[in-house]
Amino acid sequence: MELTTFAILLAIMVVGAGMQRITGLGFALVASPFFVLLLNPISGVFLVNVCGVVVAVALTVRSFALVDWRRWGILAASAIIGVIPGALLLLVLPVAWLDILVGALIITGLVSSLLVRSRLSPDHVPPLIAAGALSGAMNVTAGVGGPPLGIYGVLTRWDHRSFAATMQPVFVTIGSMSLAAKLWLSPGGIPNLEPWMWLGVAAACLVGMAIGEVLTRVVTPQVARGLLVALALVGAGTVLVRGILLLIAP
Repeated sequence: MELTTFAILLAIMVVGAGMQRITGLGFALVASPFFVLLLNPISGVFLVNVCGVVVAVALTVRSFALVDWRRWGILAASAIIGVIPGALLLLVLPVAWLDILVGALIITGLVSSLLVRSRLSPDHVPPLIAAGALSGAMNVTAGVGGPPLGIYGVLTRWDHRSFAATMQPVFVTIGSMSLAAKLWLSPGGIPNLEPWMWLGVAAACLVGMAIGEVLTRVVTPQVARGLLVALALVGAGTVLVRGILLLIAP
């Protein structure tokens, strides 16, 4: 991998990790479109999953007391339903269609989360199961498991502090399952990084979280979400266009 490309990836990791610290969902939404663009759909999503697990583990430790473990259990169990079909999809779709799928999933999820205004009871289990299953499928195919969970949080008016804390062990569970499924079904998708580069990846994630910790004191969650949506939409649109161009002129 070229050093310039790797430096860009590290910068995106710092931004994504900082966003996740502020909003609870930020890393994959920011990083996935650009990782896919700079690498390829399979390797890019694999790296998103790795970084997402690293960030989520660290944030789980930090916010352990605020986690709603009942909801985590339901989400984690239902995510298994979505992870395996999502991993199988990686074996049958060509690169162009994976680009289009990744871009379309991110855009659809983001727009849906902005438009939803009705409310669900937090005690209603089927929507929680559906959110977990969709999150698992989207995480393994697009590296983005947050939109279905964000939509569920909006629909149930879940307290933001509890929601953000609970999402971290959810992402640890889903990300770990996604990585295991990919290593089993498509081991060739592991990014070709030198050992020192993997250390750089871990360091960038930790630096991003530290910066996010500082920014939580001055940046409101509303402002952070607006920036998050803008970055993710631009990246997803770019990936979507690339997939369309590959179909037109392979």
